[in-house]
Amino acid sequence: PAGQIAVSSGEGLWTWDRASGRAHKLADRQARMHGVEFLDADRIAAVGEDGAIAVYDAHSGRVLSSLATAHPLYTMAVIGDGTIAAAGAEGAIQLWNPRTGAARRLTEHHDVLTKLAVFPDGQSLVSACRDGSVQVWRLDGTAPPLRLPGITGVVMAVTVDPLGQRIAAAGEDRQIHVWAADGQPI
Repeated sequence: PAGQIAVSSGEGLWTWDRASGRAHKLADRQARMHGVEFLDADRIAAVGEDGAIAVYDAHSGRVLSSLATAHPLYTMAVIGDGTIAAAGAEGAIQLWNPRTGAARRLTEHHDVLTKLAVFPDGQSLVSACRDGSVQVWRLDGTAPPLRLPGITGVVMAVTVDPLGQRIAAAGEDRQIHVWAADGQPI
């Protein structure tokens, strides 16, 4: 039930029952997992150092579907239609819809991607990179990615406000940078 189960990853995929506090190892995976999110009440998606994006049954741990990539994955975000955005060592963003099988790649970064965030409307995605770049991607492909100015050093976190009007990022420069959705610094 919604709000009754928490999930975490690392050396395996774990669920916790909020009411009892009991942990249950849902699935093993040979590689460390770095990103995990519920797709809905019955499905959990996870990405890891083995380069796989996998969708698990949230109750049994059975793999429902998966997509292999050639490089370690360190971050993921789920877009409103169920598409999974995953990124990592290669510097590319892999978009994959496990229901339809549709997959495509976004390539503009040239270093390890550290974090992804989705706009509330599901139309855009923000990526953070080890090279200090933060980019906004229109997922319909109607515009090239917008590079946001001002960060130096590795970007470790990025988020979009609940209204989709501001983007914030933080990293090694020990500052929080904020931009309007159009890329103008605030």
